[in-house]
Amino acid sequence: MRKPVHASRAGAVPALAALAILLTGGLANAGDSARRYEARPEASRIRIDGTSNLHDWDVTEGRLEGHVELGAAEAAPGRIPAPALAAIRLILPATSLKSGSGGLDRRMHDALEAGRHPEIRFVMTAAEPGPEPEEGAEAAPLTVTGELTVAGTAREVALPVTAELGEDGRLTLVTSATLKMSDFGISPPRALLGTLRTGDEVTVSVTWVLAPAEAGEEA
Repeated sequence: MRKPVHASRAGAVPALAALAILLTGGLANAGDSARRYEARPEASRIRIDGTSNLHDWDVTEGRLEGHVELGAAEAAPGRIPAPALAAIRLILPATSLKSGSGGLDRRMHDALEAGRHPEIRFVMTAAEPGPEPEEGAEAAPLTVTGELTVAGTAREVALPVTAELGEDGRLTLVTSATLKMSDFGISPPRALLGTLRTGDEVTVSVTWVLAPAEAGEEA
């Protein structure tokens, strides 16, 4: 039976010192591996377009909060590739959605159960490159998959996303997608004693602007 090999005390000290340097260096690199960008709601935009049996309707106000993390190597202005997206967490307070019509807003907030579920959230789980563009064509949007939670119900969705870092250091994410309210357990709102019935599908368009986080915001 072979005996285990033991390092000598003299050899163990430098070995331990080297291990400590590697570990602390690795931890430092891990902390620097992603750069965080915080939402700038005042510069961001959301629009929701829907239909009804009488007329179309839209929502043009909403406060987009949250953050995005990019790999440290992706600091140059221009389109952001899929591998550089380390994390996306978008938060939309439900009652911040406004259409300009108080009656529609109340029915919308009730349908979203804003009292019980005050936030609409999207958390990324994966990002993949879009299809290869034809020669001379603009790069296709990324496909960002994640968990979207609306009115307390979570569903996996895949969104076409264009992510671009500007010369001013701001990050902009743009997406547009058609969703069904019923997928999230929401009954399309009705009005006028039930004579006005909204359609199940809505188109959500987002332009989300973020800026590098300050030291206090990253904590």
